[in-house]
Amino acid sequence: MEKLPQIPGDYFLLYKVNIKNPEEFQEIKTQLLKLDGVEDVLLHQKISAYQLVLLTDGSVTDEEITAVIQQLGYEASRHKLSLSK
Repeated sequence: MEKLPQIPGDYFLLYKVNIKNPEEFQEIKTQLLKLDGVEDVLLHQKISAYQLVLLTDGSVTDEEITAVIQQLGYEASRHKLSLSK
């Protein structure tokens, strides 16, 4: 994953999601990009659970994001994102 700049606030949101393959990621990404405030959704799969990194303008809520993921039949949990320098 690319190094991300240090920006205060909820502009980079990290979620672990119980998807099994990149095709399931694409389904979630398509729906999340429909939310106002979500600018991009990135897949990070260097650990056992798939992680989604959402790039936002700070206006989208955690509840909105998890609702979309859950409506698609997946579980999601938000985690702290530590950014590399």
